[in-house]
Amino acid sequence: MLLLLNILIVSFLGLHFVFTKVVINGLKKNENTLKQKHNHSVSVLIAARNEEANIIQLLDSINKNIFSKSRFEVIIVDDHSEDQTSSIVNKWIVNHGTTNVTLISAEGIGKKKALKEGLKICKNEIILQTDADCIVPETWIESMTSLFVKPDVQMVAGPVQLDPLTNTFEKLQGLEFSSLIASSIGLSQKGWSIMANAANLAYLKSSREHLVFNEKSESGDDVFFIQHLAKKAPESIVYLSTNASLVQTKPSATILDFLNQRARWASKTSEYPDLKGKLVALYVLLLNIISIAVIANLLSGTDDWILSLSFLITRFLLDFSILKLYSITTLKKSPNTKGVILLSLIYPLYILSVMAVVLFGKTNWKGRDL
Repeated sequence: MLLLLNILIVSFLGLHFVFTKVVINGLKKNENTLKQKHNHSVSVLIAARNEEANIIQLLDSINKNIFSKSRFEVIIVDDHSEDQTSSIVNKWIVNHGTTNVTLISAEGIGKKKALKEGLKICKNEIILQTDADCIVPETWIESMTSLFVKPDVQMVAGPVQLDPLTNTFEKLQGLEFSSLIASSIGLSQKGWSIMANAANLAYLKSSREHLVFNEKSESGDDVFFIQHLAKKAPESIVYLSTNASLVQTKPSATILDFLNQRARWASKTSEYPDLKGKLVALYVLLLNIISIAVIANLLSGTDDWILSLSFLITRFLLDFSILKLYSITTLKKSPNTKGVILLSLIYPLYILSVMAVVLFGKTNWKGRDL
């Protein structure tokens, strides 16, 4: 058994070296969008459910964008909110005297149907999508849409940051989330577009409106869409990693909320249309299972501890190199080393916990079982 573990350690160290090199090389292919001016008109699309505590912040941040208000509209689709979301939005529209923000009530139930209904009434070809609990920078619309001057671009995926991070749990979430975004950007820039975050996504209406994905799933269309395009036209996808396009969203309030969210994301893996996405998910799962076996081997007091310890240290250094590059270039700050060490120790158990929820539990979103 120990021999098998040592073989797996050596094999997965080699694979992780390759994975890290690919991601880092991808992260270094950074796009600078602010130099590319354009005259496009844009439709900002938002689905909202029970967001009375957040929707004003989003609307205020969109309203502060340097992009000309005559060239963009905002479509908000209320997904059967049970709070004051709709009345708050209507009041905001009246108070600001704006004519470019439209609120509609969804007929169907679920975020997927809400976005589909909103897409139908969008007037412009370029769609810029975010979530109702986000805050966008003043350069967001300009930076996220400027790459559509290139005729082959059909989708632009942007970075998302958790903020504010006030305690240890939230800070660990921030590190984990940044690692996920960094890997997604790096892989995408090297031709492996397997994941995107719907909180910061731009695409052509004509590329999306006639596509139908897994109707059994109430969410996950952002991932299905990017993988569909990746199979059809991989060169049509661009993933930005600039601070000018960085969207902020809040971390999960509790551990259960966090595990529920991650399990909701992970539950779509078996439905991925692209084999690459499934392979990366399988690799991450196996890597963390081996990490748990390595930690258990060390805790058992084995005499053969050098290779196991080397595995953990090397994995930490490789993962840290990805996170550091992304943090410095996009977030404009260095990651907390102590936090990354703590995260690396609990990360394997976290992955298995998420898988347990996927296999044996139920996930929900905004009070709805999925």
